[in-house]
Amino acid sequence: MKSYNLKVDTPYDDVKINFINIDSDTIINEYIDNGALHNIYIVKSKAKLTIETVIDNSKNEEHNVIDVYHKVELRSDNSEVKINVKGVVDGNNKIIYRSTIVTNDNYQNLKGEEKLRFVILNNEAEIDAIPSLEIARNNVNASHSLKIERLDEKKLFYLVNHGLDIDEARKAYVSGLLK
Repeated sequence: MKSYNLKVDTPYDDVKINFINIDSDTIINEYIDNGALHNIYIVKSKAKLTIETVIDNSKNEEHNVIDVYHKVELRSDNSEVKINVKGVVDGNNKIIYRSTIVTNDNYQNLKGEEKLRFVILNNEAEIDAIPSLEIARNNVNASHSLKIERLDEKKLFYLVNHGLDIDEARKAYVSGLLK
């Protein structure tokens, strides 16, 4: 088995890592606009875990880094995880996002899905995003996707031409992205 070490610089020296056992179907909704969050989920008992995360680093005026890591270990037959992340970054700010879905050789009928979408609102903002899969069996249904895009000037222009000033248009655009 190949092993990869992925290192992303973070300003946080002492990040608390949370271990969370999932024994029944669970939906986790997160809104993150500051700091660092590193969670490791252990999915057991044929459970289905859904993680819905919004990362908003568009409101901070000084250099701000948001650092998020989700690791999900599927440790039961017929267990499943879906990770959906939307993020926006503006100013001189940065988002660091990593996720890993891990399967074990002992379990069957596992499903994992990662969907990440980030929008950069200016040229100074940064996003480091790394979705990954550690799959130990052939019969696992797993996928990941990552989309990083810049502010769509045509959509902003449309909003301005329909009566919003530029600040209102940017706020409406960001609000629409994060819903």
